[in-house]
Amino acid sequence: MPRRDHHKPPRRSTNSIRVQRISSRSFHAHDYTHTGDPHWFDPNIAIESLLYLCERTTTCSDLYGGTYPPCTMLDGDPVVLTMIAQPVWDAITASRRPGRRNLAAMAFGAGLPTATEIYGPDLNGPLQEQLRQLAVISHFIATHPPLRWAPPGEPRQRYPRGAGRQFSAEERRQFLDDARRDYRADDTIQNALDVYIKAVD
Repeated sequence: MPRRDHHKPPRRSTNSIRVQRISSRSFHAHDYTHTGDPHWFDPNIAIESLLYLCERTTTCSDLYGGTYPPCTMLDGDPVVLTMIAQPVWDAITASRRPGRRNLAAMAFGAGLPTATEIYGPDLNGPLQEQLRQLAVISHFIATHPPLRWAPPGEPRQRYPRGAGRQFSAEERRQFLDDARRDYRADDTIQNALDVYIKAVD
């Protein structure tokens, strides 16, 4: 991932990205939450900048209780982030193997055509390990309803917690207790929660 040297001013600045159309699709990104400083945004670190804008959509847009329009849109649909604790991700992907299935279809489901347009031949090459992990996580979510791919502010997901706020130690402990109860028969998740607790305590 490109990294920004904070000691150098950006070569050019803007508060909006327009990405050329991918086949018949169009992507637009604009930070409606930020005004005033023309140097906050550097399109030369496009990946980090786009992730930042996806986070703005997830935490600040009026879709999830915020006050701003979505900052990232693909064909008129919002592009958002979902969050999975790293120890949980690592535990699930290390303990399950997808076998000889079509990894790309397993990973992206109905979004496979869009992923194919974005990643092209890399889906069958250098991204195989990342694709395997995403396929395993997607399969886990699909087979553990009512889990679903959704941002934290989506009220229809299993654990709607809202977005853009910090939780107290007591609230975080309650979240862990809920997960332990809901996955009490899954040793992989229980061990992952142990790792997570050690990491944040």
